[in-house]
Formats: sequence, structure tokens, C-alpha cells
Amino acid sequence: MNTVEHPYVAISGDIGVGKSTAGNVIADGLGYTFYPEPDYRKNPFFLQKGRAYQSETYFLYESIQIVRQACAQLMHTGVVVDVPPEQHANDYPVLLLDERELVLYRRYYETLKDRFSSELMDQDLIVYLEAQPDVILERIRRRGRPFEQNITVKDIELHTKLNYDWIAQSHLPALFISTDDLDILHSKQAREFMVTMVRDKLNSHA
Repeated sequence: MNTVEHPYVAISGDIGVGKSTAGNVIADGLGYTFYPEPDYRKNPFFLQKGRAYQSETYFLYESIQIVRQACAQLMHTGVVVDVPPEQHANDYPVLLLDERELVLYRRYYETLKDRFSSELMDQDLIVYLEAQPDVILERIRRRGRPFEQNITVKDIELHTKLNYDWIAQSHLPALFISTDDLDILHSKQAREFMVTMVRDKLNSHA
């Protein structure tokens, strides 16, 4: 838990599950500041053949810079971060990098954490969004990003396992929310339900 007055919430979950939408809803409902994840369109190595290591280290560095900004804001207000560095470090790199690259990537991650340790804080709550693979695939299809359309059920299951593993190993408070039938995009009642769940969980650890 961080040592300042205001809460630090992180949104986690599989690709396409609705993290950015949920992060905005929770931040708006609680009066917190929302910090989106790094924009893949600004990553100069994204989807370039043979550049997975550069692409993943870019995402990791940018993610930590976003969290530095968010933690600095905690003196004034609560924050909601879309995809914490822990997920960036323990999800796609495991699947995309070879063994030697992954060793270097882990060293880089530890170096960044050490370098900015005085500015980074633990999350007060990780909100993990769950959904069945078929639901996630339909959301990915509706989102329409061409590079996501070949994602399979097996891919999603692997991502889910990796995410569950790092959350369990973090020993941080976590709230798991099933979003299969929770339409926060169109339902005010669903949005209020999600915000209430997060608020109650934060209060239980206050």
C-alpha cells in the first residue's frame, strides 16, 4: 500500500476485455485522475519483424514513466492507471521474446524499478477484469484493430494464466470483476455497480 493519503488503483486484464473503458468509468465515478496505457501507435518498433524486444522495452519504459506521473499526483488525488508495469513485464514479453531476450528484459525491468524506486508506489488495489474467451474475441472483433484479429482462444487463455500468476505473486489487494454480462459502455447501472465494487474494496483496506 502507498504511504500517501489518496488511493492508487491499477486496471488489469486480457487484451480487448475493456480495461481503458473501465478505467475511465472508475476514475470518473470516484473523482480520480485516469492515466491510459502507452499508445501503441507511438511505438516505433511495434509489429516490426525482428523488433519484439525493442517494442516490449519501449512499452515497459513508457509504462513506468506514466506510473511516475501518477504517483506524483497521489499527493492531490486518487489515480487509476490502465495496465500497470507489472502486467507489461509479465505478459507479452513471456510470449514474444526468446529466452536470452527475456533474461535481458528482466534485467532492464529491475534496473528501471531501482532507478525510479523513490517515485514508484505499490497499488492500493488491482482491478482485474475477467471475461470468457469467446466474449473477449467478440469485443476484439468489434474494436476492429487488424493486428488483433488473428488472436485465438488459446492466446487468451495463455494471457489469462500469466496475469493470474503475477497478481498472485504480487501479494497486493486485488478485485476480480466478471464483465461477461456487465455492459459498462451502455448501462449506467453497470457503471455504478463497477464503481461501487471498487469503492467498497478500497474502503475495506483503508
